[in-house]
Amino acid sequence: MLVNHSFIRLVIAGSVFSCCLVSLFIVGRVSHGVELDLLQDYTKELCKRGDDIERSLAKLILQINELGEHVEEGAVVSAKDRIYDAVDLLETAIEGETDVLENGENQNFEQLEFEIQSLGPGCRSDSAKGSNTPVPRHPIGGGDPDESLQQAGIPDRVVDTSNHRDTEFSLPSCNGDASEKAACQREAVKEAFTYSWEAYKEHAWGHDELKPISKTYKDWGPTGEGLGLTILDSVSTIWIMGLKDEFERVREWVKNDMKVSIPVRVSQFETTIRLVGGLLSAYELSGEKHKEFLEKAVELADILLYAYQTPNGVPSALINLQTKQHSNPGWTANSAILSEFGSTQLEFRTLTYHTGISAYDEAVTWVVDLYEAKAPRNGLFPTYFKSETSSWSSDHITLGALGDSFYEYLLKQYLLTEKTEKRYRKMYERAIAGIVGKLLKKSQEGDMYLAEWKRDSVYNKMDHLACFASGMFALGSVELGDPELSDGISAEDMLTYAESLSDTCYKMYTSQATGISPEIVLFQGGQNMVNSRTNYYLLRPEVLESFMYLHIITGKQVYRDRSWTLFSSITKYCRVDEGGFSGIRDVTTTDTPMDDLQQSFWMAETLKYLYFTFSDELPIDLKEWVLNTEGHPLRRRKRDPLDSWPDEAVQKRKKSLNKPIADRINERRAEHQKFVQRGQHLKEHSLSDVHKKTNSDEQSDDTEGSKQTEQAEDMESEEDAELSRLKRLRAKASKKKKKKKKSHTDDDN
Repeated sequence: MLVNHSFIRLVIAGSVFSCCLVSLFIVGRVSHGVELDLLQDYTKELCKRGDDIERSLAKLILQINELGEHVEEGAVVSAKDRIYDAVDLLETAIEGETDVLENGENQNFEQLEFEIQSLGPGCRSDSAKGSNTPVPRHPIGGGDPDESLQQAGIPDRVVDTSNHRDTEFSLPSCNGDASEKAACQREAVKEAFTYSWEAYKEHAWGHDELKPISKTYKDWGPTGEGLGLTILDSVSTIWIMGLKDEFERVREWVKNDMKVSIPVRVSQFETTIRLVGGLLSAYELSGEKHKEFLEKAVELADILLYAYQTPNGVPSALINLQTKQHSNPGWTANSAILSEFGSTQLEFRTLTYHTGISAYDEAVTWVVDLYEAKAPRNGLFPTYFKSETSSWSSDHITLGALGDSFYEYLLKQYLLTEKTEKRYRKMYERAIAGIVGKLLKKSQEGDMYLAEWKRDSVYNKMDHLACFASGMFALGSVELGDPELSDGISAEDMLTYAESLSDTCYKMYTSQATGISPEIVLFQGGQNMVNSRTNYYLLRPEVLESFMYLHIITGKQVYRDRSWTLFSSITKYCRVDEGGFSGIRDVTTTDTPMDDLQQSFWMAETLKYLYFTFSDELPIDLKEWVLNTEGHPLRRRKRDPLDSWPDEAVQKRKKSLNKPIADRINERRAEHQKFVQRGQHLKEHSLSDVHKKTNSDEQSDDTEGSKQTEQAEDMESEEDAELSRLKRLRAKASKKKKKKKKSHTDDDN
């Protein structure tokens, strides 16, 4: 198939069109964790302004770096990988090397041309005029998750991630009666954990995540300092598996080596559920004996509380742990994300219980007050909440990325206080009724799936992430029984939905060449399941989580059998030959390369859920504990949540509850304005202050205005640095191509 040379000439024609082309080319590869509409708007704006191609790319890299604080690794890398492809294609077109295009790159150009044509008004080629077809909603392609060139914002593509599977290893043949077989399988899961843990200890100790193939590490920030993410995300699993020596190693590290106030910008949500959640879980599981776990949780949470200092009290998504500056990423248009501001309540309320400091509970309870007052009638909450107006800023509804754990926490907040707060049950039951009525669908083959809602219509896409809902449905069916709402769904029906949904999630695995599920599947027009082009696997836990709940609740052997089948496939394709496990880039081929990253949730969740599934006697009683959205157990307590609050805070809250929500929002804004004008930070508490109830004020060095100026200057310098890096990359790529071309010429001669 020949390349459309007139299309190539269009590429060279002008910088404005090049901007559109490259921006779209990148947008086409961003994962489901990114709201495509918002990033698309950003690229359109670049096109209108006519920025030159290099500066546009530099800006887009910075935008994608912001996404990196927010979404899973594969999503960010897919976008960065697209930058490489775009630069290569444009260099090729400019140099006139059309033979390269004809010999393999033409399909990429066809996709580019399609995306340009389908974008609609505002940014399209001349050949696309008159087309109003929207950009395809599903993401396109995989990515290269190697990011050792983090400061450049560009992944290192040198490491060969193929042929590193542990082909010498095989799982045991577990036989005997059901109990003996399960015990054998449980030990195999434990071996996988220790195999992963030992590799992390050897190559990445103290850093955030292991890169098992390159035998190095990946941190959340570019400074070389880590928060020990894998350590804290693994600690509850270490305790549950009875690895006492390793638990003691973790305890010593937390006590002596863990640093919290480091110059890195993190997701306040991920930091809360993974690090604070892990620390609190270790503290409670070990009988509340080791105060160092609680002390570090308090130290970290005191910093995270700064993110809640916003005009409406909904936390900013990102916060610098050293400077305490916080913001939302540009791609959200200053909107907060549902799954993030709605999924920190378990952790902060547990902190208040243990410390007596009401500030943690007050911060997250106010957020609940706000979204409860703004709840849609059908119980389904959009994914974005506008900070300036305290209103929903989209109609996108999903139980996948951007929405998932919000619904999970409606149920689990109710369970955490042993069912003492009825409002959570009410919101959960109303949400379930909305899900069943609006999102739960069946394909032509009878597969039950969870669709999304977007732009006033059904969007027949289902994330792997959404498979958690099967376990949520099952848990809710036994914990709540039949609903209290008149329009609710019976417990029996919810369990049926849970099992049917799990069948589809199992099929997402078994229908692939590797026996492993992709990130996203589609049911286009409600028809049968097909893959999107997002075919990577990141060691995700959601399907195995649902099988765990279903086995515990129903006792059916089928969920153990399915769990073992999935674990076998993951072991075959994700186990690295010299230690650790890695995600894979393409589940549709048995020759798939690995992504060289052992996600921390692999040990926090995936292996923990498997261990529970194969345990005849659970290591902990799940009627006494609730698992946070990262799999960390937190103890349920039958109490009034205000019992831990000081009398003054209780009286203030009771008084405010009698006021309309609009008045309460205005009061909140006024309080925040005073905070900004004073330049005063939140009051900090240490454990030694808990019983004295003393506070210390920390004066801010910056006014709000100077902060904005500083941030603008930082952004400009970062952009220039990124621009320089990008130009160096382009020069290097051009030099390499010329060398290759000369080599071909010499060979021909």
